[in-house]
Amino acid sequence: MHILRDIRDRSIGALVGAQVGAEALIDHANALEEANIRSQENLADLILAEDDAGWNEYGASGANWQFPRSTLRKITARSRLMYLVNPLIRRAVTVQELYVWGSGVEIKAEDKNVGQVLADFFFHPKNQRIVGEAWPEREREQRIDGNTFLVFHLNKVNGTARVRVIPVDQVTDIICNPDDAMEPWYYSRVAETGVDLDGVVNDKQFGSTVLYPDIDYNPKVKPSSNKDGAKIMWDTRVLHIRTGGLAQMKFGMPELYSTLNWATAYKGILENFATILKAYSRMAMKMSGLTGKKGIAAAKSKLNTKITSGNYGDSNPPTNTAGWMMLSGGVDVQAIKTAGSTTGPDEARALRSMVAAGSDTPEHFFGDSDIGNFATSTTLDRPTELKMVSRQLMWKNVISHICRKLIEWSTLAPMGVLRQANFRATIGRDIFDGTRDVIITPPSGGSLSVEVAFPTILDRDVTDRVRAVVQAATLGGSPAEGIIPDRKYLFKLLMEALGKRDAEALMEKFYPEPVTQGFIDPAQKAEDDHLTALGRKALGDAAIKQADVAKTNAEKPTPKPVAAASAVNK
Repeated sequence: MHILRDIRDRSIGALVGAQVGAEALIDHANALEEANIRSQENLADLILAEDDAGWNEYGASGANWQFPRSTLRKITARSRLMYLVNPLIRRAVTVQELYVWGSGVEIKAEDKNVGQVLADFFFHPKNQRIVGEAWPEREREQRIDGNTFLVFHLNKVNGTARVRVIPVDQVTDIICNPDDAMEPWYYSRVAETGVDLDGVVNDKQFGSTVLYPDIDYNPKVKPSSNKDGAKIMWDTRVLHIRTGGLAQMKFGMPELYSTLNWATAYKGILENFATILKAYSRMAMKMSGLTGKKGIAAAKSKLNTKITSGNYGDSNPPTNTAGWMMLSGGVDVQAIKTAGSTTGPDEARALRSMVAAGSDTPEHFFGDSDIGNFATSTTLDRPTELKMVSRQLMWKNVISHICRKLIEWSTLAPMGVLRQANFRATIGRDIFDGTRDVIITPPSGGSLSVEVAFPTILDRDVTDRVRAVVQAATLGGSPAEGIIPDRKYLFKLLMEALGKRDAEALMEKFYPEPVTQGFIDPAQKAEDDHLTALGRKALGDAAIKQADVAKTNAEKPTPKPVAAASAVNK
């Protein structure tokens, strides 16, 4: 038996050293324990169980961190189940979903033709179920699964695309560039019976393997199948969104994988605590001072219910609430006190903290308001805010990637909207691997610029936002006022500060043309300054002239006074 224990301890120690997570550690230990129970005298079973677990390679130098697909499917299945049944996991997923996608996203093209191409795709009713109104769902599944496979079905005639999601479990492998493991080429998919692979119902394809090219893989030669005979679907392209894993992993991992065991442990403690409280509720009152067995029997007779399986009417019902009980002698009736009789659920708070740490979510988001006094709609701790902004940036890059491809496909298609609008595509070749590069050139006056903007994470105070716009426009009345001369643009900023989602439309309605305010042309300003200087000089000259006149008058001799007539007569 010492040998059995040594093997078990050695296995657990190897797993800890490889840092493969608490889930794998427990599952592996349990597998060895079960093998021990089945055959305590058969060491071969234990050794085989250890080897079958497949964890030894992760502790070796140069370990291959590509998890088997069967293992990833089990991990993903448990992550989905935990989201459905465990409130802590559900809360961690929902909080991020609301912060990232709660206010939507704005996709705006500078060129009207590019805007039409994007609108035709993102606002198509069937695409809306994947990349429009369903963006929050994509965030939720990305957090739970760690992988999202968006497959684009292309129309080569007009360059439009229909987007769908490939179930993660159906992607069996990712084939990468032999010289660059970070560059995916194909996604191998095996569809289950009854699942359409390429939009066309074909029973012959059910259960077969097909290859979907990566959205950025564009070789010069496009074979119809690989060496194993798997068909390559060149009219479809896949964009793989991977999170939660390591850089060298082909597939992502459920982002909350490290929290699952801690959430389960915390849930178990709460369930045990509820069981204890339920047990206490059956002992609500304590009666003491009864006179011997006869007194106990009499009290029991009065308090016992008479309901039985065959008699649903109680001939000895309990007294009404706040009813009187009159007892003789020294009988004392008291309520059972359960306070302090057992450990409280807050003593397991450290387990909840582990869920918060593993999900990158503040602990007070899980219901502890005592440590979340500042967690309001206008404040958020800086790491959490940056995490949400970083997540928005990830989705912004995904959307921008899709927009670039939509522009490319519409330009290459003979009847594409952009091709008809004189957008031109130049096919080049990558000097490193020889793959084809597509360079899009807009016509004169056209633009390829596309803006993807998420609203701010935090809902700042409306008054503060308006004050900020006013201060920026007027600069507090300083001489530099007019640095934002376009009143039309200022109107848009004010509408956005007031929380208007249709600020762009309102701006175009009330200000069809730009209105300049507060702006002074440099030449006009120089002329104005010159005129002002001339005016000041004229005023100065007038003042000097007036001073000279006053000085001249002051220097004139004062005439002597004339004698009075009466004095002359004398």
